[in-house]
Amino acid sequence: MTEAKCPVFGLCGGCRYQNIPYEKQLKSKKQRISSFIEMDDIEVFSGTPYSYRNRMDFSFNPKGLGFKKIGTWDTLVDIEKCPISTDHVNSILTELRGFFKGVDSFNFKTRCGTYKYALVRATDFGGSVSISLNRDSPHFMDACENVKQYAKESCCENVLVAYVNSQKDMSISEEVEILKGSDMMYENFSQKKFMYSIQGFFQNNSVVAQMLHDYVTKNIKNWGCSGGMLLDLFGGVGTFGIVNSEFFSKILILESDIRSIDAAKQNIALNKADNVEAVVCDVKGVRDIPVDDELYVIVDPPRSGIHPKAVRSLRRMLPEKIFYISCNPDKLETDLIELREYEVSSCAVFDMFPQTPHVETAVELSLI
Repeated sequence: MTEAKCPVFGLCGGCRYQNIPYEKQLKSKKQRISSFIEMDDIEVFSGTPYSYRNRMDFSFNPKGLGFKKIGTWDTLVDIEKCPISTDHVNSILTELRGFFKGVDSFNFKTRCGTYKYALVRATDFGGSVSISLNRDSPHFMDACENVKQYAKESCCENVLVAYVNSQKDMSISEEVEILKGSDMMYENFSQKKFMYSIQGFFQNNSVVAQMLHDYVTKNIKNWGCSGGMLLDLFGGVGTFGIVNSEFFSKILILESDIRSIDAAKQNIALNKADNVEAVVCDVKGVRDIPVDDELYVIVDPPRSGIHPKAVRSLRRMLPEKIFYISCNPDKLETDLIELREYEVSSCAVFDMFPQTPHVETAVELSLI
């Protein structure tokens, strides 16, 4: 065991591994993947064990901002500084705590109160905050004015206010007002620029995410594709498809979230990736996608994994190669059993989430 850096370790539900030496954390994560992928050369990639997260969803509480107490849904732990967050995120947290000190914070048990969440993101391109307010609160209008004043004084380039009702326990909303800057952020991967929604999904560990892209691209180069079509399933804002666009004749990004596809289309134009197309499509409908060339697939599903219908479609389509990017080892294990026409050619573990039990895995599958 080792001493945890966070003064509220054991109370906050965010980091459960801080008292485990980092090398043991990495070994444990590799062993989990090795338990069902029998390879001697599984690589492990990692960055800094602290100060890595570029996004945090802080909850307002009577003392300031923080996270939910471990094992609870309605009790909050106040946080002055989060050790796994980047310095930029922590500086924004300090600013928020100073400006919103003593505000009418939302009570998750009584469903009363106004200020719910502060979603903070920070990259080399700037900082962003989205303040989530309870629309049902009698103090809602006053809070809106207060957030507008914060936008004027804040060091952040982008400030949003998100409107939610008292019953939804979410830090994001489709109902958003831009008070300053934009509702989009930027990040660079593999010498390409990507824009994404402040409220949307994007990798929270930029350094290790670049390692993941480097690994996938290195292996794709070795495929020796002479054209062919790439399906980028659960493609989000298009990172994998666009980064690897030079290796294929055509790339089709499929994603069910229309906001992500809108961003993907802008990223295609931004990076002049003329052979890439982005389409709103539930991956369960991948069987209806016309394929008239040698097929390759990158699939990067959420924790729920690949829907069984999509797995069956892949087994019918039989792409030459599949790169499965997984954030859930349990689902990865069951999905690989279903994809019985494939064998694992390479595998790597990426510690995207140090101090937590979560792990990202990239598995290269080849048609037997």
